[in-house]
Amino acid sequence: WPDYPWPDEPTKVGDPWCKCERCAKKKPEENLLDYVFWLVDMLTKKGVKKVVMWNDQLTRHMSAFDANFVKRLEKAGLKDKLILHWWWYSNTALNDKTKVSIGKKLGIEGWVAPMTCYYNWNTYDFRRTNIDMMMRMADAEGASGAVSYAVHDPSHLDHEALLAVYAWESTADQDMEEVHRRWATATFGKESVESYVNAADKLLKAVRTPAYGYCPNYSYTYYFKDGAWPRQYPGEALDALATKLEGVDVPAQLREAAALAQEAEDLFRDILATATLSNHAEACLQSLCGDALRVQAYAEAFAWLFELRDDLAPGMVKKSMATACQKARDDLAAKIAAFEPCKPTWVTPASLQALSTLLAFFDQLTEELKTFAARKRAKDINWTLLPRQEDEADDAEKCS
Repeated sequence: WPDYPWPDEPTKVGDPWCKCERCAKKKPEENLLDYVFWLVDMLTKKGVKKVVMWNDQLTRHMSAFDANFVKRLEKAGLKDKLILHWWWYSNTALNDKTKVSIGKKLGIEGWVAPMTCYYNWNTYDFRRTNIDMMMRMADAEGASGAVSYAVHDPSHLDHEALLAVYAWESTADQDMEEVHRRWATATFGKESVESYVNAADKLLKAVRTPAYGYCPNYSYTYYFKDGAWPRQYPGEALDALATKLEGVDVPAQLREAAALAQEAEDLFRDILATATLSNHAEACLQSLCGDALRVQAYAEAFAWLFELRDDLAPGMVKKSMATACQKARDDLAAKIAAFEPCKPTWVTPASLQALSTLLAFFDQLTEELKTFAARKRAKDINWTLLPRQEDEADDAEKCS
């Protein structure tokens, strides 16, 4: 796979494969299998009982897993030392190369790793349908077990509960929504079930609002072939909102998402204030309040930024814009301050990094609006924290 290991040349592509005379004569698949074989052999000699390997390197990125490799493992006495760890992100369908049966047919055991909590540092991420699909596949294809693919966050205790029920009781005659309600009753009490389910539905509807999906920072940290690199955030997100949602009142849709998230937060806090709860239940609701606050923070900030870009389209920067930007910045900071204590300590650093990036951009934008006030300088506003490319070129010319 191509790699980008040069910080000073972020678009330079390298080839990570060994170029020695022996390796250069082989296909990448062969070199990978040589490495896997060496690794399994080395680890078992060190006392490791089972070597767990994620399936995607063998079955999705490459077609490297075949009967010849298994025979090689068997000949070395290593076949029963390897277990494949099967995983897939999607909520809608399983990848055809993500099947326990692929390994089982060749005599290699496997377990599944449903997505019980991931991307939680970025936004609330619903994956109960992924758990449902993966566990049903595991039952049908004879998986040896299931593990949680997760960054543990109490906001996703319902996901962990679904995995636990399916793992201990099997998926037979089970319904995902019935398991969810059963867990909610046991966790929050019969009197609070309807409020919790209503709040959870509102939060899910908020994060699934099409415009909101373009706002969180994480997806803009990845390289993609046809775009600028490094990615231009939040400018790129604003461009997407302007071009990919034809006929949509973007600010109105974002404010609708924020309102839904506010309603969800209010319901979660009402349960916290009125129900008798375990520590786990309290932590779950607190973390969900944080998720709701984060939706509000992103949605309100981007609704304002989107309207500002429209107002700047004629080119003139008005004095009032800097004052309004400072208020939007302060509103965002207040949401971040409320968000932080809601999340467990091991989750906050990564979560705050993304939100802090947006806050730093607002600081920069406020100063630029002040600098350009009462002048036709809208084109000079920098819509990312990164230096403008023309500024970098000017700096390089001065240095030379």
